[in-house]
Amino acid sequence: MTIITVNTPEGRLSLDQRRVLAETLTDAVLVPEVGHFEPAARPGFQVRAEVIARLLAALTEACGLAEPSPAWWVNFRVIDEGSWASGGGVTSILSLLATGVFTEEKAKAIRAAIAG
Repeated sequence: MTIITVNTPEGRLSLDQRRVLAETLTDAVLVPEVGHFEPAARPGFQVRAEVIARLLAALTEACGLAEPSPAWWVNFRVIDEGSWASGGGVTSILSLLATGVFTEEKAKAIRAAIAG
C-alpha cells in the first residue's frame, strides 16, 4: 500500500483540484505498481523515476501550473499488505476494494497482484 500526503497552505487547492489529485495521484502510483513486479522495490523503500515523474505531473496538472515546483518533495514509504498500522490494526488495501474507489478492472488487477 502506498500512502500519499500532499501538504499545501490552506486554500491553495480548490475542492476540484483535490478531487483531481485523489484520482490522478492514485493512478500515478497504481499503474507502475500493478503493471509490473519490481523486486528491488519491496525491501522497505521504493524510488522509481516513473512514479516520481507521474506524481509530479499529476500535481502540476491539478495545480494548474506549467511545470512542477522546485520546492516539491516526493517521499516514499512502503507499507506491505497485512502490516501493522500505527493504530494497532492491520493495514490492507483489500478493505478499500469494496468501497468503489477503484474501478472493477483496477480492483481485479490489485487482487491478482496480491494473489501472486
